[in-house]
Amino acid sequence: MTDSLDGLIERVERCTGPYRAFDVQIGLALAGWRYVPGNNVFLDGDSRTIMDGAGNTFPDHPGAEYTYFTASIDAALALVERKLPGWSWKLVHEGGRYTFVLRDAPRLEIVAPAWVHSREQPALAIILALLRALQSIKTSETPT
Repeated sequence: MTDSLDGLIERVERCTGPYRAFDVQIGLALAGWRYVPGNNVFLDGDSRTIMDGAGNTFPDHPGAEYTYFTASIDAALALVERKLPGWSWKLVHEGGRYTFVLRDAPRLEIVAPAWVHSREQPALAIILALLRALQSIKTSETPT
């Protein structure tokens, strides 16, 4: 998974705004999505149709609004909560940029490793901090 995270981080870092193709890649890598080529649809972890191959969401899907990871603060934060439950975070807007701090601790004040990313797009700052934290976890679990 570290290889796929590395590639995803590299692509999202170059992103300057919301990008639906990256939402799909994030969903496949982190949110339990899978693609069904014969039907040209993406399914969630419960095998419910999320969107078609063109990126059109199905409005009756519960949680369809949470598929825009690079555009929606709510979707990005929901993914953080899903992948890193119990971690603390803070999103700050200052000087036209959003800074997201993610820490492996129940409170931000506790001294623990932190992942910080600052971007003009808040959802991208959140997603990049999440990807870097997951990359660090996977790297530390890899035997040397």
